[in-house]
Amino acid sequence: MRPLILSIFALFLAGCTHSQQSMVDTFRASLFDNQDITVA
Repeated sequence: MRPLILSIFALFLAGCTHSQQSMVDTFRASLFDNQDITVA
């Protein structure tokens, strides 16, 4: 659980540092993919 939170936090920081929009879009896409896989 903790590594997942740390990775999400790292992605968030990276998004704020570099291009926030593209990073957020990629992160949301990965979240939706994970949800689809979990539900399916």
